[in-house]
Amino acid sequence: RASHAFVALMMAGYRALGYDDLSESHTTLLPHLDVGGTRITDIAARAGLTKQAIGQMVSDLEDRGYVLRAADPSDARAKIVRYTAKGRRFMRDGWGIKRDLHERCRDVVGARDFDAFVARLVALAGSLEQGDKG
Repeated sequence: RASHAFVALMMAGYRALGYDDLSESHTTLLPHLDVGGTRITDIAARAGLTKQAIGQMVSDLEDRGYVLRAADPSDARAKIVRYTAKGRRFMRDGWGIKRDLHERCRDVVGARDFDAFVARLVALAGSLEQGDKG
């Protein structure tokens, strides 16, 4: 329930800042891009989705002006997905929303315990992700 509430508050924060053209799936894809650009195959692996699904989301994001596809300088057959200025602004704004929500969580959990709490959640997620591979 906490995870769903957190995501709902993130989406509300995005809408309040004018990012009402993005779905939840779009917002979860964008953080998988590296600053210098990322191949669709790498985005798919990071997101745990198919190349086709990522390709469609990238097309949607490209139509909305958040990313662009460019030639990969190391492989003429491949494309790299890069943030546009709008995409970089979205990511900066997202970090601000996330920081504010973390402060809210810190108030509930307690400042001293929050970092340990986050570390436990990260460890739990890692353990559960390893279960997918075993």
